[in-house]
This record gives sequence, structure tokens and C-alpha cells, in this order.
Amino acid sequence: MTDEQLVAGCLKGEPIAQRELYKSYSRKMMSICMRYANGREQAQDILQDGFVKVFQKMDHYRGDGPLGGWIARTMVNTGSGPYPPQQTLRSQPGPYRKRSICTPRTPR
Repeated sequence: MTDEQLVAGCLKGEPIAQRELYKSYSRKMMSICMRYANGREQAQDILQDGFVKVFQKMDHYRGDGPLGGWIARTMVNTGSGPYPPQQTLRSQPGPYRKRSICTPRTPR
């Protein structure tokens, strides 16, 4: 099916078109979701929520640009939402931080 046929089928609520759209784009979108997640499980949640939004808002797709770009933007917006932010190495305390630099030393 072409992207135009997939969009038309999704607008009609056809499960076959929705399944084909998901199969066509889910792998690429998962890599986008992984950038906004703390792990694979959270990325799968973002992917699922993102595709729900794609199917609900398919009537907002104007067809100006590629369908994949519109879906990718939806995934980015979903990943930037209520999910906990991805932790970076700087935000994780290391084992070397046994005491704060502001804690005074006790006299011996």
C-alpha cells in the first residue's frame, strides 16, 4: 500500500491500513523513541502512545511533506511529554561522592 492509501484507510478506521502503517514505520519510530526513554520498555510505551495519537489525529496530516516525517514529529512530541527525562551520566551520583564538598570535616 502507498502512504496515500494508508492514510485514506486509517481515516476510514480500517484495521488493515492501521496495521500496515504500524508495520511500515514502527521500527524507524522506535529508534526515535529510544532517544527520549530511560530504557526499551519506556520507549515501547512512547511508541504505543505515539501511534495512538497518530491514528487519532490522522485528519491533521495535510500531505505537504512525507508521512514518515509527520509520524516522527508526533513521536518526538510524545516522548517530550509526561515521561521522566532521560538520565545523563552527570545526573547519576557516582560511588566517588561519599560526602558533600560542603560538609565540614569533623576534627580528630
